[in-house]
Amino acid sequence: MENQTVLIDLYGCVKSIVPGHQVPVKNKDKLESKCEITLENLRRVDVKITLWGDIARQFDIEACPKFPTTDQVAYI
Repeated sequence: MENQTVLIDLYGCVKSIVPGHQVPVKNKDKLESKCEITLENLRRVDVKITLWGDIARQFDIEACPKFPTTDQVAYI
């Protein structure tokens, strides 16, 4: 992850989660797991987080509270 900005902490409400699903990898003949999480930060700006590979496969959507509610918080 050289020369990339990495977000360490984020405070916000979980708006949506797209469970792990398979997507084609660009320029390769394989599929990879992808999970997409949308958070809303304190300024009401959506922040999209994408989990890939093993992390996407291991993400436990059942451990997350049901939507919608405004008092869910995610620390990533």
